[in-house]
Amino acid sequence: MENSLRESGFPLKEFPIYRDADREKLMMGIEERRRVANYMHNCTEDCKKRGCGKLWVIDGNWKLRFPHCMFKVKNAIPSLPLVNYPEICAATPERGKAFCKTHCLNLSEQGIPTGLHDFLEYCSKKGGTDAPIVQDPDDSGENSDQVHLVDEAVSNLQGNDLGLSSVSAQGLEEFTGSNKELLPSLETLPVEDPCNKDTGGKKTLRKWSRGHCFIVSGGGHIATWQPLFK
Repeated sequence: MENSLRESGFPLKEFPIYRDADREKLMMGIEERRRVANYMHNCTEDCKKRGCGKLWVIDGNWKLRFPHCMFKVKNAIPSLPLVNYPEICAATPERGKAFCKTHCLNLSEQGIPTGLHDFLEYCSKKGGTDAPIVQDPDDSGENSDQVHLVDEAVSNLQGNDLGLSSVSAQGLEEFTGSNKELLPSLETLPVEDPCNKDTGGKKTLRKWSRGHCFIVSGGGHIATWQPLFK
């Protein structure tokens, strides 16, 4: 791993200690560079014969999902209004919490519980009901009322200028900033029916990513990949 990072020009001198406490910092540094660049690839003649450089396959893997912070973060593009991107915080929740470290600190200062079950109870009381908002894994019934209570409570939280937006998590800040003429058309797209991946009655109350999008060359080389959100 160290040799691979050196070959890619990663500034290892900024991460001189390889203890467990530094691993997360190192991985965050790697991720920040990965999401704005393509993987290196030395193409061979055999690879070119299979379409590398001319043929690209773009597809989603819906099974590679991960939980993310439940806070809603607005996507800010200079000189433009909202972009048609999910307003979510893509940062990883703290262990046992509903939110990432940044939003846990912010909400704690406001006296709002950040533990997952405590926050769901908070959402229930905000919605004017004492019924607990808990998902029973053995219950396959519909729970749109509970989902609505949680979404409404999250939407009213203060501090949506903090956190990791979906645009930042996908490394699209530079692209959206330099292609502003393309963005207004995204705002006028018709609202389609719900994604057919949202099947079944019960919906998770914790926020999860949608999956991952991969761009692969004809030779089988992964050029880049990004998480998808909803």
